[in-house]
Amino acid sequence: MLSDYDIMEEINLQNIILNPYNFDDIKPASYDVHLGGKLLIPNLDGPARFDPASDEQPLLQDKLYPYDSGYQYWLPPHGVALGHTQEILTLHPDATIAADIAGCSSLGRWWLAVHMTAGFIDPGWSGQLTLELFNASPWWLRLWEGMRIAQLRFYRMNTMSTRPYNVVGHYYNSTGPVESRYKP
Repeated sequence: MLSDYDIMEEINLQNIILNPYNFDDIKPASYDVHLGGKLLIPNLDGPARFDPASDEQPLLQDKLYPYDSGYQYWLPPHGVALGHTQEILTLHPDATIAADIAGCSSLGRWWLAVHMTAGFIDPGWSGQLTLELFNASPWWLRLWEGMRIAQLRFYRMNTMSTRPYNVVGHYYNSTGPVESRYKP
């Protein structure tokens, strides 16, 4: 795992690129990221079940909820939403850097999860990260654009990847919250 010193060194070498970048977001062994300006909210009038063997995908509302400084979104108890990071993260495909995203401990103590299973970030990734937000609490939780939502942790691999994400990934250069592209 990379320390703050290592993270700053990799940023200077442009093996890790964060846009926007803020020096104050570097922590002892991570980098804080912030909630972007759009959410994708499930359409509760859609299918009651999701069957991965079926061609029918779960329906999501067509509306992306924009935030601004005067707007907030209240995630209901046990509610879910797809969000995204403000930051665009790029991990250079020729570097030996991978990452993962984890929730902030303070938000975890409010029972807010920021990803269900998709926390790993391959070398060669570039884009905004989609957040799989889940309110596990019995209370409504307030979300707003720019709130500190998660942290990135970076890892040095022993060797370069022969097939980095920019070659094999299907969410490369994502912007905003991105729905599942899973095809059975």
